[in-house]
Amino acid sequence: MKKRIERAKGKLGILIAGLGTAATTFIAGVEAIKKGLAEPLGSLTQTGNIRLDRKTGSSYSKLKDYVSFANVKDIVFGGWDIYNDSLLAAITKAQTVQPALALLQQLKPELETIVPMKAVADESAISDLDIAHIKRAENKFELAKQVIYDIENFSVANNCTRLLIICFLPTEGNIEVSEVHNSIEAFEEGLCDNHPAISPSMIYAYASLSLGVPFVNGSGNLTCDIPALTELAKNTNTPVAGKEFKTLETYEKAVYSSNLSDKIRLRFGSVAGEFQKKVISLLPGDFISTVSVVLDAALFIDLAKRAAMRGIQEWLSFYFTAPQAYPRLAAEFNVSKQLINLQNALYYLKGRDLIAHLDLDYYE
Repeated sequence: MKKRIERAKGKLGILIAGLGTAATTFIAGVEAIKKGLAEPLGSLTQTGNIRLDRKTGSSYSKLKDYVSFANVKDIVFGGWDIYNDSLLAAITKAQTVQPALALLQQLKPELETIVPMKAVADESAISDLDIAHIKRAENKFELAKQVIYDIENFSVANNCTRLLIICFLPTEGNIEVSEVHNSIEAFEEGLCDNHPAISPSMIYAYASLSLGVPFVNGSGNLTCDIPALTELAKNTNTPVAGKEFKTLETYEKAVYSSNLSDKIRLRFGSVAGEFQKKVISLLPGDFISTVSVVLDAALFIDLAKRAAMRGIQEWLSFYFTAPQAYPRLAAEFNVSKQLINLQNALYYLKGRDLIAHLDLDYYE
């Protein structure tokens, strides 16, 4: 039966925890697409197709016509970082888009208005606390409340109808699942007690899920891959996905080892070179695939929220190096199977037959 999906109307706010190189590349790339300065090549949500007639393979639809995605032009950005430079200043200092200075100047009005909010951070990991742009509070629960305020304030200030949060925070150390992570009650008690096993990314995830805001863990940190936060996601009817976004190199290795079709190989392999040319060298090295990967993950998880899907969205494993899965299920790492799972999720939403490769209907 076809699932009811709310229309993607109004502004979609994307808040990012950690405005480093990958995050700024993503934002600059999307802003370039919005202004017609770049094309979203490599993005399934923007340029991909989906097969409608599985028997003949002759009928296809643009993916964005098959399901309702947010319009890229409706996206507004914000976020948190330990430095208070505007996005324009941060990109200029990091030389993220060099030598595309002409493109950077065309994006100046959009990028200079994005100024990060104070970040939640582990002060012991910051070398110069005097210049750090960080939140301070009596305990981690109070820090979470500050993040919740930021989210709500951003939504009102930007007239957003929907929100999602993406985590790009750097490695937080070797944190393993422990007793404080096993339930919402234990986690909230740990927040109040400043438990050392509760990291900054977990605080962002807790704030996000408490508000019912979808959360994407693009980092390799544990973050929401703990029982307490997966339980909170289900209780608040909120989708989560992660972890660690794939890079171009990851896709290339996976594509060739999985023996995917030329069409998929083109989309995530050689097309990157064309994308780089179209964007005038906007994306350096490993970040060539950043815009398409992160944009797709964001628009898909917004779709999941509008379709009332909650908890871990394993069908989005296609975009992650270390896919998050429920404890009783094995994570899928084969990229061709990940792509089938993604397609099946879309077929499911539209009430169509899923891909099973049994082909039993030929014998009935």
